[in-house]
Amino acid sequence: MNNVFMKLCLFQNRGDNTSSIVLSKIDNDCHVSDSNSPSTYVSEFYSINPTFRPILPNTNIFCFSSEKGLRMIYDMYNIDDYKDCVQFVAWVSPTPNTTPLYISNNRKTLSFTKNIDDTSTDNSVTSQIYVLTKENIKNNQIYFKGEEGRCIPLHSSSNGQNIFECVTNNILELTEHKHGEDVSILDSFKINNTDTFEIKEVIICIVLFLITYISLILIKNKFSVKRNE
Repeated sequence: MNNVFMKLCLFQNRGDNTSSIVLSKIDNDCHVSDSNSPSTYVSEFYSINPTFRPILPNTNIFCFSSEKGLRMIYDMYNIDDYKDCVQFVAWVSPTPNTTPLYISNNRKTLSFTKNIDDTSTDNSVTSQIYVLTKENIKNNQIYFKGEEGRCIPLHSSSNGQNIFECVTNNILELTEHKHGEDVSILDSFKINNTDTFEIKEVIICIVLFLITYISLILIKNKFSVKRNE
């Protein structure tokens, strides 16, 4: 999966039940063998690399640290300002073949179960986001299907596309020609230019007609004046 996808290891700190996230290579094991570690392994999930463009519809870039909890990055083109946290991409509303990741009220605990030990009264953060899990990994790849301009993750490689194909095909779908056939962005540009040229030709014909008509009227009036003289 190269650098397009990331593996995130989710841990729970034994002291205060807050979470921590550690980035890992796709093939690495997240488990911590050291019994003296202050963190306990909880689970793992996967993310599209936050630097991948375009950002898929219905997703957002998030930033998590044990100190500040979960934050949403609103300026997706300025993610370098968030160097004090782990960045990842997640869906912001229910999406087929994604798994809900629940967020505590204080934003510092993440869990795949709704039972979160949290006494905070801060209810300003959404209760869950939606992420990719092991079920989405097939043949060391994550597959998608295009649907209404979106890329929906799959649990199977059957009839699936890699993320590059899905993004490209969705762009083609959004630039679908008015007659129904798919066209590339370049072809669409040519079609639009052709339409523009046709409009210009019509305008030029109308202008020439008006000039000719007015000229004929002026000539006719001129001859009429001479006859009257």
